[in-house]
Amino acid sequence: MNRTIIICNLIILLFAFEAFSNEKENKTIINPFKNVIAGKGIRSDCIPIRWQTNKNYDFHFQVFRGTTDDWHDAYLIAGNIPGNSYTDTTFGFFYYWIRAYDKYGMSYVSEAVQGYRQLEPPKNIRASEGVYIDKVSLPPPINKNVEYKIWRNDSSNSKKNEVAPQKIGGKQ
Repeated sequence: MNRTIIICNLIILLFAFEAFSNEKENKTIINPFKNVIAGKGIRSDCIPIRWQTNKNYDFHFQVFRGTTDDWHDAYLIAGNIPGNSYTDTTFGFFYYWIRAYDKYGMSYVSEAVQGYRQLEPPKNIRASEGVYIDKVSLPPPINKNVEYKIWRNDSSNSKKNEVAPQKIGGKQ
């Protein structure tokens, strides 16, 4: 009888310990990062995203991206970052959020930060030098996701006019 009571008490203690352990694993991590920034036109090949974190903890990070300032519309773009930076090579204007996690749980997401790549103007554009009266010679578009506008001066340089609306590259 005493042996049964001891075994029952051990089982109860084991279940209590397991419940306590699971509770600890599902806790929210508080303040694992600060000063989240995203590049705003500082590089033409990517959008760098950086944050500061406490090096005393073994956090990994997730990066989310959205086209609006609404966290609920964001998508996970990187899920297992051990450091404090990420480089997005997608072209566009985005909002970013980060979230930390470790074996005990996850943090809240950061405040949104905006980021975008530097736009490089097309090179080697010049007037057709009298060959055409209604055309301008252009190289192929650098990026098909960018829409370019062309402006010209009249012969007296007193007035600028936008050339007839045509998309060069961009969404057709």
